[in-house]
This record gives sequence, structure tokens and C-alpha cells, in this order.
Amino acid sequence: MLPEAPTPWPFQEKTTEWAGSVTGSLARSGFAPDTPHGSVVTRLIRAAMLDKTVYREVATDPRCEKEAWIIMAAIIGLVSFYPYLSSLGSFTSSSMTRIASVAAIQAVAWVARVWIIQMLANMWLGSKLTFQQMFRPLAYAQAPSLLMFLPPMTTLVTVLGIATNTAAIRDVTGCNTVQAVVLSVVSVIGVMICIGLASPIIYKLMQAM
Repeated sequence: MLPEAPTPWPFQEKTTEWAGSVTGSLARSGFAPDTPHGSVVTRLIRAAMLDKTVYREVATDPRCEKEAWIIMAAIIGLVSFYPYLSSLGSFTSSSMTRIASVAAIQAVAWVARVWIIQMLANMWLGSKLTFQQMFRPLAYAQAPSLLMFLPPMTTLVTVLGIATNTAAIRDVTGCNTVQAVVLSVVSVIGVMICIGLASPIIYKLMQAM
């Protein structure tokens, strides 16, 4: 059971309407939103456009668990491979080791971030969220990151990513915007500490393989 939903940001009424228009246009063009892949794409669009209901929707639907992990795997893969793809460099055994190391560190960072936000929300706000209920919305909140490979979109992706992550935390925990920002900032600090501890271990393990 999620805490009571906060009042949506005023502009979310309009962005939710735009998201509905976009997904409706896709459906009319022949895109099938009822298929497994179609539902993922539809929710990603709604999440990126700050739909006011999508984050609570995925938080309460365990069927979205697999989708959320696939999304995170795709984003981690994109973040790990993008520097090599953008430079068109050749892949060597050492570069593959670095890619695998970066991917592993990203995975650790993501699990740590979700866990920190979930634990802080439960202790500070008195909510009773599970890891999965926090993970699914935050995974969909990364929708803007899928556009990161387009250089002109970098600034927009960064700004929109901050907004979607804040909205996901706010909508699921029932807190206000300031509290959501505090949770996000503290989680980032915690993740930095985790990465600092885990990175040397992960690099050594990858080099030994």
C-alpha cells in the first residue's frame, strides 16, 4: 500500500495530456500498446513526459518488475558502451574489461541508490515501501537517459532526468518536492561512497577474469 499521492505539479496536467496524445497517436498509427514491448514503450513515453499517474502505476504493479530490470540493463549498457561508440574506437580485451567494470559499478550504484531512498523514506517519512516498489518507478524515471546518445539533447536529458526522478520519488513516497530533493541528494552522496568502496574491488575482479 503506497502513501497517499501528493497533489501533482500544476504543469503535470498538461504534460499528462501531451503523453496521452503521443501514445494515442502511436496506437492509431498501428503501434500495439497492448503487447509486452508496446506497454514498455508507452510507459517510457509517459514517464519521460511526467505523466502524473505512471510512477504510482508501476510501483503497484508487480508485473512491471521484469520490464524495469530490462530498462535498467539497457541504460547501463548504453552508459557503458557509449564512450567507445561515440569515439568509434576499436574494441580490445582491455576495453572490454573496462566496459564490464563500468557496467558492474553502474549496477551496484543503482541498487544502492534505490535501497538508500527506500530506507530513508521508510525511516524519515514513515512509509512502508519495499525495494521493488521504489525500484520500478525509479527505473522508468530514467527514460530520458535513453536519449543521451544524441549530443544536442544532453542538456535537456539532464534537466528532464532531474524532474522525472524527483517526480518518481515524490509520487511514490507521498512527500513534497523539497523532501524528494533531499532524498535524491542524500542517495547520490550514499552512492558516491558505495562506488568509492566498490570500484577497486570490481576492477580487480574484472582484471583477474
